[in-house]
Amino acid sequence: MAIDDYDGLTISIGKWLYAGSATKQIEVVAFDCDYFFDRLPCQDGRDMWKRYPLNAEGRLYYIKADGDVLALKPFQSAGEAKTWGDTQPWAPIEWLDVDQPL
Repeated sequence: MAIDDYDGLTISIGKWLYAGSATKQIEVVAFDCDYFFDRLPCQDGRDMWKRYPLNAEGRLYYIKADGDVLALKPFQSAGEAKTWGDTQPWAPIEWLDVDQPL
């Protein structure tokens, strides 16, 4: 799977409990581009000429929930994305790192 497609490369999968009983899932996904700038300019409220720079590995990380990439500022590392998830009201999240070749 190429990480420049619409699914990205899943790095981590997180599970949490909604209302204390229903299991929900979020993912940290990597792209080798700015997902919203290159695909959906202006759809997430940013100026269309503002592109977020890729990290040293040539990636940006996003949170995906219910199959959709959330319209958040991209993260420079998977760890930053997971930290963001862990600070949300739905925390705690149980994370599972996924081993996938690049």
